[in-house]
Formats: sequence, C-alpha cells, structure tokens
Amino acid sequence: MAINFAALFEDADGAMTKEEAVYAILKISVMINGHEDDRERALLESLIKGSKTLRGSKDGAQSAIQSIEQRLAGADSTETLNQLAKDACASLEHIGLEICKSIFTQSVDIMLADGSLHPNEKALIQILAEQMKIPEDFVRMVLSVMASKNQY
Repeated sequence: MAINFAALFEDADGAMTKEEAVYAILKISVMINGHEDDRERALLESLIKGSKTLRGSKDGAQSAIQSIEQRLAGADSTETLNQLAKDACASLEHIGLEICKSIFTQSVDIMLADGSLHPNEKALIQILAEQMKIPEDFVRMVLSVMASKNQY
C-alpha cells in the first residue's frame, strides 16, 4: 500500500502539493531580486510548459499556479519569499534527491538568466541547497554550468 504524502500534509500550515512547491520555488527564483526580468520570466514560462510535474498534475498546472500566485501576492519582503521557499522545500522532502536536484538546477538557471547574481539570489540558492540537502559539489557544478550557459 502506497502512502499519499500530499494528502497527509494537505492540512499542515505552509504545506504545498508537489505541483505548488515546484511552481513556488521557480516563481520565487524570478521574484527574489526585487524585480521580474523578462529573460527570467520567459525561462519560467518555458520550464512550466516542459515540466512533467506541472503538465502531469491531475488538476493541471493552473490550479497550482493560481494557489501559489495568491500566496505570493502577499509576499512583501525577501524574508517572506525565503520562508515560502523553505515551506516549498519542506513539502518536497519525500520526493527524493534526484527530483530536488532538477528543481534546484532549474531555479539556478532562472536566477542566472539575466546574466547576474543578486545577493538575494545567492541567499536563496543557499537556502534551497540546504533545505533540499543538495550536495555541495553538485551546487558548485550547477552554478558553474548555468553561469556559463547564461553568459552567452
């Protein structure tokens, strides 16, 4: 018998579905530096279209996106965004390291899409890496590869 973790955590404060958590992390990656860069927003939209998690959810991505957009509408500070990112990471604890690595990589790609790394983005990368338990060597590799990718 498989355990439905999403149902178990549905009523917990700050808990998100897998779809909500993925979208929250990616959207926060766009917002964390204080403005939404067109390149970051375009990459987010592209990642959503290609995401098996968001395309494959039973209610579709729209429900998850609307739910998170409502929560983010009240995010009036970097601290609030960072806490929402921590909540999202906590909601993903049961999905496994490989999926977390994928989400982490996509998030870093978004943050570096504008060619720079804002101090708030650096802090978010550290939060995501710690909360998702991403190995340090993987973090370094992702930062190096994504920095090179977005440089040209």
